Amino acid sequence: MTASKYRYWLSVPSLALAIWATVQADMLASTMQDVSTAWSDGRFAEAIAAFDELPAVEQTKPSALFIAGASYFRRHDFKRAKPLLQQAGSGNLVPRQAQSAQAMLAHIHTLEQLCPPFQRSYSEGSYTINFYAAKNAWSDHLAAQMPQFLQHAVAAFGNEAAAVNFYLFDQRAAYDEFFNAWRIGEPLPEKHRGTGGMQIVEFCKFYPNGTVVGANNINDLYSRVLHEYSHALCHTVYGDRYGFDCPQWLNEGMADYFGWQYRPELYDLQAELLRKAALTGAAPTYEQMSHGFYRVENGYLIANVLVEELLRGQNMRCFRKIIDTAKSNGGNFEAAVQEVTGKEPRAVYASIVRRYWG
Repeated sequence: MTASKYRYWLSVPSLALAIWATVQADMLASTMQDVSTAWSDGRFAEAIAAFDELPAVEQTKPSALFIAGASYFRRHDFKRAKPLLQQAGSGNLVPRQAQSAQAMLAHIHTLEQLCPPFQRSYSEGSYTINFYAAKNAWSDHLAAQMPQFLQHAVAAFGNEAAAVNFYLFDQRAAYDEFFNAWRIGEPLPEKHRGTGGMQIVEFCKFYPNGTVVGANNINDLYSRVLHEYSHALCHTVYGDRYGFDCPQWLNEGMADYFGWQYRPELYDLQAELLRKAALTGAAPTYEQMSHGFYRVENGYLIANVLVEELLRGQNMRCFRKIIDTAKSNGGNFEAAVQEVTGKEPRAVYASIVRRYWG
């Protein structure tokens, strides 16, 4: 069609409106498809961004509200998730989404009931820690370390905006219930002393057996909480797919490596500890360390030796370099580690197996 003929057809009011309605519908469908696709792929921040770009009338539709609310929940932001899920639940959701919305709202009620009181925010550059804890001697010890935690974040990740909520508990039962309230489905059978994820750190004063964490060495407490902060930073800086893309040995090994800044003596102890542990069982495969890590005996110890060898000679800024490289190469963390360190993880792991297991 020539330009003059195109202008003629657009000059006819009814045809112009029809053409514009068709174009607008096509644009709208692709935008809503972006919301759904991002949600299905586990790219929750992108799902929220796509929702925000929808026309106002489309943002009121139950399915769009559900995806936005559920995405905030998966990013551990229950305050933003709640009103969206409430609006979605009052509409005509498909049964599966309606059930999920009701479950998340019930879990959000638990989180609201158990959430420790907010004390204050700590900031360093573009990093923020929002500190939630009952005020007592234990939480005061941890609060005093928050400026140091932020300095460690800047040293490892550079100029990056990362706000993380710290939820700290001095009651074991409340911690376990709060921890499991983030899950939709059966609670995890094991009980944690702490965890770190997208925009969140959760930690309990007590181990599952009732022993106080760091009772004999306060730096052990700080080291373990900093370990969880490392998880939170990696998740938050990399994005929603960090847990899917990062091999489990690297995820946990880097977190210990980061946390040991409070216990530097542990860097040199790992090799001897693994030498003794290797006498008690066979070496796991690299695949088991990558995807079945939490069922591997001495998995943390093996991961620590592997990460320590890979990062030897690097400063803490290698964390950011590895994250950025993996983001740019489509999520291949092994290739990112090799590019940053010059060492191939599988080859280094094979040499560790030969050295310790023969």
